[in-house]
Amino acid sequence: MGLESTALADAVRRLYAEVAAPGAGGIDLNVLRECIGAEHVVMTSRHDGDTAWRACTQFGQVEERELGQWLTMADHESLVRLTASGLPVRTSTFLSRRAMASTELYQEVLRPLNGGLAAVSYWREHDGWRGLSYCRSLESGHDFREDELASIQALVPHLRTIEQLHAQLRQRTRASVDAAHDMLNLAPQAVLLLDAAGRVVFLNRSASALLARPGCGLRADREGLRARDAAEDRRLQQAVRLAAELAPESRRAALSDGAVAAQGLPVTIRRALPLRPLILSIVPAASLSAQAEFGSARVAVMVHNAGTDGTIATARLVEAYGLTAREAELAVLLGKGEDLAGAAGLMALSAGTARQYLKQIFAKLGVQRQAELVRLLVASFPQE
Repeated sequence: MGLESTALADAVRRLYAEVAAPGAGGIDLNVLRECIGAEHVVMTSRHDGDTAWRACTQFGQVEERELGQWLTMADHESLVRLTASGLPVRTSTFLSRRAMASTELYQEVLRPLNGGLAAVSYWREHDGWRGLSYCRSLESGHDFREDELASIQALVPHLRTIEQLHAQLRQRTRASVDAAHDMLNLAPQAVLLLDAAGRVVFLNRSASALLARPGCGLRADREGLRARDAAEDRRLQQAVRLAAELAPESRRAALSDGAVAAQGLPVTIRRALPLRPLILSIVPAASLSAQAEFGSARVAVMVHNAGTDGTIATARLVEAYGLTAREAELAVLLGKGEDLAGAAGLMALSAGTARQYLKQIFAKLGVQRQAELVRLLVASFPQE
């Protein structure tokens, strides 16, 4: 008999659970390694003329290339024939331990990987084949027992089903990603999605057009999304790191009430005159439900033209001049031509409170008259 039925059932349960996990890559080879008791597990597949390797533990891309040079396609085809219908075999049955130890393949590739003893199981698929090699150290002398081979064989039907499920999930994910692309490309607002390192993983058509404009103030290259001004770039990178590190709930708690919280963490990017500055609202990608369709996306950047509406202008004033949300709201109304009494009425403020806010605005912006305030706002938000 193979493994205890409870252990085998637990391994099967974990395999099916992993295939549906976000970012899953199909069969979880570590589950197989732990279940059978192997040093590492190698999966080889050939479909439509292409051969692919995947392995867990002690096995990197360099070793994959080296092993691919040693094992020819004829070797794989022989193993496919030997292990028909998923029936596993020990490699020691057709190459003794002593003979294996003398091969260059063992000395150059398998020995450094603690390999040399293997139980292999291949099965055919409609457009090729797939194989698994469970490997142990030749020096340990612990070859695979009959009950372990029986357990490997018992797993094969489940592994075939899991690969079929994973292929179906990939198709659905691709359709979901395409739909997300289409949705973001229809947005008139520029939207960029960044990974945890700040590199761009997606930008919609509006963002592409914006970055292509002369005097944009932003660039996107291999380093990520960067501001051309050094001071602005430092603030941008800090905001991206914060959004990448914190969950949406924590980010919202870290922001103050009012326009800034509504817009996300704002970063102002100046552009060549007469273009208005840009306001970048930087939030975790999960807050846009973008992470499921863009697996590596951690940060969403939404770009606004400063001054196109009162909320954005308010965020600009809060960030640039240290105004409170209410002070900034009053300043925007005055900049749009309201007198103090009219602005106070719109904000439901008493005349005394409005005058106190105006005094604080003057002090923070370094002006002494309302006319100077209006001129400063117009200069800060020039018309395009």
